[in-house]
Amino acid sequence: MANSTLQVQVSSAVDAATLSDATVSIRDALGNIVHTLYTDGNGMTPIAPLFAPNRKYSLNPYSTHPAYSIYEVRVNNFGYVPQIVRGVQVYEGENSFLPVDLEPRDEHSDHTVNIIEIPPPSASRR
Repeated sequence: MANSTLQVQVSSAVDAATLSDATVSIRDALGNIVHTLYTDGNGMTPIAPLFAPNRKYSLNPYSTHPAYSIYEVRVNNFGYVPQIVRGVQVYEGENSFLPVDLEPRDEHSDHTVNIIEIPPPSASRR
């Protein structure tokens, strides 16, 4: 049951131009692809419905239940270095937005893929 959403915007890291026809795959915590989306002329994906746990868990600092779901977003576009964003947090009832900036691939590119890790919220914020 989907109770939150995620939308991705893909741009060039060099000039901030939006990138159309980028492939965006969203994977759950087990690595299963839950959506494969493509960006439009504004670099935007359609809004993807996703599952997140009940928001009441985020209101209790002592809850042992997860307050959010974690997803991985993979972005590919011809002529650019692919990017993986790990640790994308989605909360119940929230419409999340993820901007992704891809680096152009050239003869000097030594990256096969760029990986970005989003750390979990700090447990020490009480």
